[in-house]
Amino acid sequence: MVSIKESTRVCNALALFQCMGNHQETRRELIKAKIPFYFYPFLKTNGKNGNDKPLEFIRLTSLGVIGSLTKVATLIVMKILMQEEGLSYCCALAERFYSIVQVLHRVVEKLSQKPCILLLRYVIQSYLCLSQVSRFVRPSDAFRSQIPCQLFDNTFMDMLRDDTETSTMLQQLYVQIMR
Repeated sequence: MVSIKESTRVCNALALFQCMGNHQETRRELIKAKIPFYFYPFLKTNGKNGNDKPLEFIRLTSLGVIGSLTKVATLIVMKILMQEEGLSYCCALAERFYSIVQVLHRVVEKLSQKPCILLLRYVIQSYLCLSQVSRFVRPSDAFRSQIPCQLFDNTFMDMLRDDTETSTMLQQLYVQIMR
């Protein structure tokens, strides 16, 4: 069992990594040092009930650090969401679900300024996985308000013109959320 005090200490340390991950020069060094691998154990559940608040704070903070390292993190998040167990874990609590959706939203905003087709593909695939969750009451309503308009307002039209696979996934996402 982790106390609130211990959880706060760990979250503060993780926040330092998040600051470094937000800085372009130190982000690369963190990735080279494979720092994200050290955060994976924080993402696993230990308790039987899965609702241990201090551990949940650590998990959410760890997701934030990984979110700061977006290119790596987006691939990792996508791989987790593509597995049934990972998708179930990420969507078991509304806080987790919305944390992931918010990180993906920020990635799309950054992509609209500095496009990267591979990263866009990871984001769209992640949204597609999340859109198929049936545990939420009307998940498409939640998505409609959370999915960035840039995905559907032709912001990425030029980039998607030559990538039919990503274009198809984006169309699937649109159909899924509009149900």
